[in-house]
Amino acid sequence: MGQLSARLINMDKDLRYKLNTLKIYYKKNFKIPTLSEAMSLFGKKSRRSCELIYTKLVNAGYLRVLGRDHVPTKSFFDFPILGSARAGVPTEEYEDGNPAFLWEHIVRRPDSTLIIRAKGDSMIDAGIHDGDLVVVERTQYANSGDIVLARVDSKETIKYYVDDGVKKYLRPANAEFNDITEFQTLEIVGVVNALVHKFNA
Repeated sequence: MGQLSARLINMDKDLRYKLNTLKIYYKKNFKIPTLSEAMSLFGKKSRRSCELIYTKLVNAGYLRVLGRDHVPTKSFFDFPILGSARAGVPTEEYEDGNPAFLWEHIVRRPDSTLIIRAKGDSMIDAGIHDGDLVVVERTQYANSGDIVLARVDSKETIKYYVDDGVKKYLRPANAEFNDITEFQTLEIVGVVNALVHKFNA
């Protein structure tokens, strides 16, 4: 059993319930609630009670302090991957191994990560479908060929970033769409490094 999975299992029931409550809140709001917001969330009458809960979660490795805020660590997104299953010849069961965690493979820097829902099919040939969740790591820099979240004349879009040495522009992954070459401003918001796609959604 891995260190993270043991930590989750050994957590007392009440704290594990509060951690799951925070995960549900984070799923809806993409942030950890402030102490004042946590009072209502946890049914507490004082900020001090919520501060003690957060301190326990910091000590357990699920939250960290950033300025006046609390932000999730990779461990906050614990979701065990128990092994692997062959995509070729079937086996009786998945091949067990040391547990890994889904978000450790997807989110490298939780405090600098955005989750964006893709709209449209301009990137379908890159495997990004309408409605997919796209994991973006904030950065102002990208390499030519990266899939990026870009701001073009104040409008955001997901495209391939191209720098051919003469001009910088954006390229879709769908032959029915044109390259975006004419604009006043082009800003890189972040680089796409993961994708969540649901089948039969």
